[in-house]
Amino acid sequence: MIAFLDANILYGPRLRGLLLRLAQGGLFRPRWSDAVQDEWTRSLAANTPGLGAEALAQLRQGLHQAMPDARVAGYDALIPGLRLPDPGDRHVLAAAMACQACCIVTFNLRDFPAKVLAPFGLSALHPDRFLLQLDGRDPVGFAAALRRDMAPDPSAAPDVAGYVTSLRRAHLPRTAAHVAELAPILAR
Repeated sequence: MIAFLDANILYGPRLRGLLLRLAQGGLFRPRWSDAVQDEWTRSLAANTPGLGAEALAQLRQGLHQAMPDARVAGYDALIPGLRLPDPGDRHVLAAAMACQACCIVTFNLRDFPAKVLAPFGLSALHPDRFLLQLDGRDPVGFAAALRRDMAPDPSAAPDVAGYVTSLRRAHLPRTAAHVAELAPILAR
């Protein structure tokens, strides 16, 4: 399953980290473009005083190292023919089309109407819905990725309650509720 990740998905460290763990566990194949990378790092720099260019470059490099085949290029010719409510999002749709993604994962669902995406075989999914779909496809792999994300050190006990709180703060209420239900399994 190939999923194109919008800039707002890569912006927050909780969601970005969880998605990388899930991708590393083979639950899906993430894709993004340089334009998406530019957008989220520019927003992070603007909203995080004191975060220097070197730290941002390290974040981008870390994503590239974690998922070296995630970068999508060669889609610029598709952009002029696309129509979206926000013309500034056409590059996202074009890149998703170019990499043959099945979905665009974004918090901005209204910017990617189903009637526009459907002819291209795409849908826009809120990250909460996307995460729960991944769990539905592979509950064992999903739980394993959650454990790794909660406690990168395997000898450390996972802090499920703190993790659930961080998911809620990341605007993932349904995923947070689901993880809370999985607490007995995850705490093992």
